[in-house]
Amino acid sequence: MTLEELSTWLNVKRPPKLPDALDEIERRIIITTLAKKGISQTDAARELGYSEQSFRYRLKVLGIKSARERGIDFGRPLQE
Repeated sequence: MTLEELSTWLNVKRPPKLPDALDEIERRIIITTLAKKGISQTDAARELGYSEQSFRYRLKVLGIKSARERGIDFGRPLQE
């Protein structure tokens, strides 16, 4: 993927700096994984190959709210 293609994919006008681009890609992968119906943070960490501690750290660094912060209770049945 070229920087121009990456810019288009990230919807930005100019190519991002590599660390910023990698953070955005990681953020999107984590959010997509967490959005799976009924997946817990622990399951998402395991699926993505993180330790639970590393996963919580990455959520914080990337500004992604935990399920608890988003008001999701995995003890309740999901409403459709």
